[in-house]
Amino acid sequence: GAGVRATPPCGMGGRPPDEIAYTVWLTDDQAVGCRFQYPLGYPEPDPPTVTVAVGQTSTSSLTKADIIELTSALQEVMAATFDGTECALEVVMGAEAAFESVNAQAMQAAEGPSHDLDDGGTTALVNLTISTDIGRRLIWAHHIKSGTKKKQIVAWASELKLSGYCKPGYPGIILVEGFEHNVLEYFRRLRRLTWKALVVKGEEMHAEGTAGAVRRLDSAAGVELLGEEDMKTLGRICKEKGLHELFMTQMH
Repeated sequence: GAGVRATPPCGMGGRPPDEIAYTVWLTDDQAVGCRFQYPLGYPEPDPPTVTVAVGQTSTSSLTKADIIELTSALQEVMAATFDGTECALEVVMGAEAAFESVNAQAMQAAEGPSHDLDDGGTTALVNLTISTDIGRRLIWAHHIKSGTKKKQIVAWASELKLSGYCKPGYPGIILVEGFEHNVLEYFRRLRRLTWKALVVKGEEMHAEGTAGAVRRLDSAAGVELLGEEDMKTLGRICKEKGLHELFMTQMH
């Protein structure tokens, strides 16, 4: 379980501190953690500084390259999460997911290469074990106004080979389609961000080989950002693509 170790609440000579700082450890042995440093006045106007902390007695198998990768992941989570409100919980959740991924890779590297892998490394193994079931989600958000969130909505969809549309504003609507495992991962990432409300209103899953397991949206287009007043446009697109019933779930 993660633990918290706080720094003293005052600066040198008893004067007020210039910042508040503490470490949230991601492992029981305090091997790796997140170091939060908060400026006075947080959460306005500046976000906290978050860095990777390595315990003095750490026996972790993480290398310097792994720490750099984890640091990069933390920066990505911070950029996608901070919108002027409290974000520490979301950052820690994102850090835990990133640490699990990096640590798994480090352990696999320590064990040596697998005979099941080709020159493509771990990706080849994953591609042999995943299904090609097609999934769709109609995701409703209370609002989508943050420019950072819009960038992540588009970027993560591109990374996960998903296609669809995002109607920002009040409410925010995200429609995505792709391999079911990637759709699940996409929503998992979205939930790490700070939302007033984020709900899956409608979902479809079509097993590999069935009539429904055909992509109806342009698989090469990624997620397209529409305008804030384009709800009717999104409805028309869904009707043309045979997804009218899925679109209507956002009314429930």
